[in-house]
Amino acid sequence: MLVGSIPDSIGKLFNLEKLLLLTNNISGEIPSSIGNITRLGILDLSINMIEGTIPVSLGHCTNLREFHLGDNHLTGDIPQEIFGLSSLTILILSQNYLTGFLLQEVGNSKNLERLEISKNKLFGEIPATLSNCQVLEFLYMMANLFEGTIPESFQQLKGLQVLDVSHNNLSRQIPSFLRILKFGELTVAVKVLKLHECGAIKSFKTECEALKNICHHNLVKVITSCSSIDFKGNDFKALVFEFMKNRSLEKWLHPISFSEQHDPNHLTFVQRLNIAIDVASALDYLHHHCGVAIVHCHLKPSNILLDDNLCAHVGDFGLTRILSATTGISNHHQSSSIRIRGTVGYVAPEYGMAEEVSTQGDIYSFGVLLLEMFTGKRPTDNMFINNINIHIYAKRSLSNQVMVIVDRRIILAEEEEPSRTRQSSTNNISKLEVCLALFIQIGVSCSVELPHERLNSRDVLMEL
Repeated sequence: MLVGSIPDSIGKLFNLEKLLLLTNNISGEIPSSIGNITRLGILDLSINMIEGTIPVSLGHCTNLREFHLGDNHLTGDIPQEIFGLSSLTILILSQNYLTGFLLQEVGNSKNLERLEISKNKLFGEIPATLSNCQVLEFLYMMANLFEGTIPESFQQLKGLQVLDVSHNNLSRQIPSFLRILKFGELTVAVKVLKLHECGAIKSFKTECEALKNICHHNLVKVITSCSSIDFKGNDFKALVFEFMKNRSLEKWLHPISFSEQHDPNHLTFVQRLNIAIDVASALDYLHHHCGVAIVHCHLKPSNILLDDNLCAHVGDFGLTRILSATTGISNHHQSSSIRIRGTVGYVAPEYGMAEEVSTQGDIYSFGVLLLEMFTGKRPTDNMFINNINIHIYAKRSLSNQVMVIVDRRIILAEEEEPSRTRQSSTNNISKLEVCLALFIQIGVSCSVELPHERLNSRDVLMEL
């Protein structure tokens, strides 16, 4: 094992292309004369006891591709001259005592594929210019003193496979683009729980418990979960799901952004029907085919996600209740009705009167959802006042006024079908009216006030 320091005379090896001195007991400083070896392509001094600073003269090594200095006793800043090496593909400086900012000039390393600066004392904000390193695949920055947030510009790093910024002083806000990640060929969505909110930890446990025992093609598929501790000792919990390319049903029914509002693609009648069947299939599975009945308790458009083929997948099981096989009552020890949470407009009215959770509560939510899908109206729309709700609104239309309340985009989609003549389009609209009346009737039957008067999920599936 080599000991001692690297001599200044090493700078006279002008033709040296590789210098590998890793895993020794070399001490002292890196001589500045090493910058004279301009043909140097690989420099590996890792796992030694080298002290001092990184010499700025290394900026003259314009052929340097790999630079390994990890696991030493280096101090001082990372010199900006290092980032001026356009040939550099690997830079490993982890496990030293480096201080200062990670300079904006890091973005000049256009060919950098791997950057490891973990376990140092670097501080300041993570430079957004790192996004200029378009071929970057591995970025390890853990155990430093970085502050601020993860730059939104990182979403430009399409080839990034590993991003480790754990154990820093970063804010707890995770950029939206990091909620959609690629693991090899699999794209996933990450749901990070806001643990500061009341009941968040309980919701996480409930969702994990429910998801581990269910499997159906119309339920969102969970890939894995994460339960850990952050650098401040706070709980960190997340769920990783299969990514749904076509977003939520909410985005289709009620577009918000300019691009969404002017998207020529609208859900047709048949597509809405298929989505309704998918959701009903999921409810039938949860209510009748899981050994014990599972009540979702949070059915609404934003919790229904659509895949590439617009097949619907029910998600968000944070409020789920598992009913006793013998009593049909929620297994939660506290009164499940008093503690029930949900979204106004979709929650069954009996839950507000201290009634126990039941599968009929899901049916009510499904009925409201069905009416919303075919009328385009939210159950909380400002038009619903003076004891008029979406159920009453739809029920009144069944007496020959269905086409008055129907979502106009359904009719437009039928009229604009290029393969239809005006006559066939007229005939089709007439048939559409009959079908719409049938489905609105199902929605009305599911959303009646008294639970025992509602259809059950099996009946709903047969009706659809």
